[in-house]
Amino acid sequence: MAVKEKSSGFALIFVIVFTAVIISIISELIFQSQGIAKKAMTTENQLYAKLAARTGLDFSLMMLSLNKIAKNYQNNPNLPIKIPQNFYGVLNGQPIGTSSFDDINKLSGIDLSSNISPSILNSIKNMKGYFVINISSENSKFNLNLLQSSYSQIASKALLRLFSTKDAQDFLALYNYSPQQLVDNLVAYIKISNPGSSTDSSVLADYKKLNLNYGPKHAALESLEELRRIPGFHIDEIYKMFSPYFTIWPISGPQNTFNINTAPIELISTFVTPDRTDIDDKAWDKFEDYRIDNRFEQNNVGSWFKKNLPSFAQDKQADDFRNNIIGVDDTVFRIECRGVYDNVEKKVIMVVNLAQNNQSSPQSMANPTSKGTPKDQQQSTPLGPNQTGGSPGASSSTSLSTKAPDNIVSSASLPYQILSLQWVN
Repeated sequence: MAVKEKSSGFALIFVIVFTAVIISIISELIFQSQGIAKKAMTTENQLYAKLAARTGLDFSLMMLSLNKIAKNYQNNPNLPIKIPQNFYGVLNGQPIGTSSFDDINKLSGIDLSSNISPSILNSIKNMKGYFVINISSENSKFNLNLLQSSYSQIASKALLRLFSTKDAQDFLALYNYSPQQLVDNLVAYIKISNPGSSTDSSVLADYKKLNLNYGPKHAALESLEELRRIPGFHIDEIYKMFSPYFTIWPISGPQNTFNINTAPIELISTFVTPDRTDIDDKAWDKFEDYRIDNRFEQNNVGSWFKKNLPSFAQDKQADDFRNNIIGVDDTVFRIECRGVYDNVEKKVIMVVNLAQNNQSSPQSMANPTSKGTPKDQQQSTPLGPNQTGGSPGASSSTSLSTKAPDNIVSSASLPYQILSLQWVN
């Protein structure tokens, strides 16, 4: 009897242990499956956020298409609304998604839902989450890569004026740098050196003083952040002070790309004001008033300066800058787009160069699967750097209507070249 009770006791212990093991295994499986499910959900949310950001890129290219057409109607007195100078930026910072589309129609003053291609419209209507765009012109900034071009001398003189204002000199003196030092270091780093030429000893001394294991690159900047490798700009305060005024696009540093119609007045005024001369505030107030309702064209910039800036007529350096550096169009744009879904955010930055004289045929816009025009959100894949395409999003209408406009965009797509495409997170 004692043996039987002992056997029963072992059996009970075995059952308890076995049950505990089973419960432990099941708990682990449940925990793992919950982890897998959570990870899968996170991955899915990231995918939706990324798709929203991609849709935002296509929407931004559509806004640039609208901007090009809108420029032709900005001073049309027959329109019921005033079209802003930089139409591409009217929706900057606005969350755009399925539920907010009616709101952006009101904000833009245009019935966008009637004027964009079905592919983008369907992408937005079916999109999970939303996107936020920020489009800005790179032509409103000074292209540092002009220093590697045939306009290097003109560009370096313009930069010297920028660094030589009284406030700039006092600021640089706090960090023991002179305006000429900054210019020399920039030129040495960016300008392509001729065979047999040597770098200025004072420039090399700046590198040596910082114990840098490299010297001037003698080639174009490939990102604005690379500016920090140049002595002087390695100091955060100096970099943060001047870098907002600079761009590196296009890298080739072509002529007449600094847009006088969109560049900051404090930058333009510095470039065309002679050394040791105070900026004429009244003249530049007049300049600002002129830009509100008018556009400068290449053939009237010089005449406006000569009429309103007495010093300009005798300032050959400013006139060289006007002839070779100043332009009147925005052709290079920086598009920053954030896609958001369920508290997950994906951010992408794209720089595009719009073609000026190579309009695509109307048929390319009508075909939703043509290059650069995604068929739907899931297939929306922006082109890689240095590839070209036609801007998505324009409808088949051909002119701007004077009614609540339902005919704002041209049937032709807007050719573009992607200069840079970077996912930030």
